[in-house]
Amino acid sequence: MSEMVNRKFQYLEESYEVLACLGNRPGQEVFLVRRKNDGKIYIKKYVSAKSVEVYTRLQDIVHRNIPRIYGVAQGEDKGIVIEEFINGETLEEYMEKRGVLEENQVCSIVREICSALFVVHNRGIVHRDIKPENVMISNDGVVKVIDFGIARNIKEGKTQDTEILGTAGYAAPEQYGYGQTDARADIYATGVLMNRLLTGELPAQHLYSAPFLRDIIKRCIEMDARNRFQTIQELKGSVETTGIRPERKTEEKRF
Repeated sequence: MSEMVNRKFQYLEESYEVLACLGNRPGQEVFLVRRKNDGKIYIKKYVSAKSVEVYTRLQDIVHRNIPRIYGVAQGEDKGIVIEEFINGETLEEYMEKRGVLEENQVCSIVREICSALFVVHNRGIVHRDIKPENVMISNDGVVKVIDFGIARNIKEGKTQDTEILGTAGYAAPEQYGYGQTDARADIYATGVLMNRLLTGELPAQHLYSAPFLRDIIKRCIEMDARNRFQTIQELKGSVETTGIRPERKTEEKRF
């Protein structure tokens, strides 16, 4: 490893004061930190070496629905990432307080998720872990797709992923070794997330029953990726068409 790379890692390591540990799981440690020279608050992550390439490709993205990446460096055996701190709560936390959401609110959230994924997919990156814990709503109402810890770059010529990763219930079948994941894996997970926001349950447990959104969810979660929406923009267009209807109450059981 070059001396310059080592210096960058050391600089990011030493420039921030740790305030709290926000999470610790294999391959990723997350801390709330304060930058020493100006007191601004950020997120510092230690990530796997494989994640460094993805975060490096995200670093120049400026988009309201994606946290800014301010610094990335590779160390001896792990990477370090400095990321925007989002003052808000995850969709999981939001639902714990309020229960299931109304259709128009779900459409609004999904449109913003699709906007974020459109930019990510255009960079050849698949998130692979879209779920309520990985989507935040900031205190000023902006939806943010977070945690690219198991995201991957699409590899031309590959027939399947080299690692089986994802969250059970949200991960598309191809994430379990049935093929290489592409944008349609994130479409699958977004469909599952929609169902969870509307019913509190996964589609396998209880599929949302009202028309329009039910049909969108069913198409998202087709086992064969060829039968799903083929692009995130196609999914967004269908949600936008549904979301312009007059607001209606969600006729599903609550928590």
